[in-house]
Amino acid sequence: MKGVRVLGSVSVSLALVLACSGGDSTGQSPGGDAGQPTTAAAGSAVKGGGNGGNAAGADSTAAGTRSAAAGSGNIAAGSGADAAGSGADGGSLPGGAIASSGAPGTGAASATGGTPSTGGRQTNCLAAGSVCTHFNASDCCSGSCDGDSCCGMLGDSCPYGHGCCYGQCTGGRCQCGPDERECTPGQCTGILWNSNHCGGCDIQCGVNSKCENGACVCDPPPNVMDPQLFEMCADGCYKLTEDDDHCGDCDTACTGGKTCRYGTCECPSGTLDCGSGCVDIVSNSDHCGSCDVACSTPTYVCSNRRCVCNPPTVDCSGVCTDLDTDHDHCGTCGTVCKRNETCVDGVCS
Repeated sequence: MKGVRVLGSVSVSLALVLACSGGDSTGQSPGGDAGQPTTAAAGSAVKGGGNGGNAAGADSTAAGTRSAAAGSGNIAAGSGADAAGSGADGGSLPGGAIASSGAPGTGAASATGGTPSTGGRQTNCLAAGSVCTHFNASDCCSGSCDGDSCCGMLGDSCPYGHGCCYGQCTGGRCQCGPDERECTPGQCTGILWNSNHCGGCDIQCGVNSKCENGACVCDPPPNVMDPQLFEMCADGCYKLTEDDDHCGDCDTACTGGKTCRYGTCECPSGTLDCGSGCVDIVSNSDHCGSCDVACSTPTYVCSNRRCVCNPPTVDCSGVCTDLDTDHDHCGTCGTVCKRNETCVDGVCS
């Protein structure tokens, strides 16, 4: 099994060791008391040792491949091990497994040609896809185990072709899938149906639109009578025949008081565009009935698109006249008071 970390004691056949040591299968030796043999796989840390010979009570840690001769009471010469018999838990070496605790010893001896090594945590972690359990999840390179295998973060190696926490294993690395992007660091985001990331990160579908298969499409409000008239623009979907900000096309906005009617910016009824925007031509004395007609104020004012005498005066033969006080037009146009009379409140007296 790939990437399996060996826990606890490792059982290894003692046949080769016995052949070299000459001891019996019970661990007895002529030169000392019965010792408990300890074995370890390649790269494992070994603690323990026999209680015969010159073994002395110190911890031992294996470096490389080490063999403890069963029944001889001695550590095999040239094995590179530093014997120990403290009975403490074994350590671990890079790439190795934790060995079982050794039995207490009474003496100390070191094999010739060996170099002592120290125990400690492993430096080679388990890649994504390696078998793991929640118990040893910390041994995964990502520190995450799904209960069956180590999983990897985006960018982590996945030599076994699976086991990514996010995305999928592509080309030996955990990467987002073809329809995903890393829009948020360390996470994959789908871009086919996401209106906030449509076809790519931070591509948002605007007003009256939604994301379909990686592209923003029109999605008019419900119950509209003419959804086919909505067209897609950069900032959303609009009805170009009546939208003041997208009139006739996506880039034309109505200004100067104009509104969009049938795709054209027009001034509202009762107004005209006189160069600077829509103006009132119904009651505006500067543009009375048209842009270039101005009433002579204050005598005349604009009323219903025409210049008329400013009340209370009235037009008598083209002249604005006050019928309450005018001697020649007293009360009505053409009514002349006698020479010795005056017009008061429209009456000659």
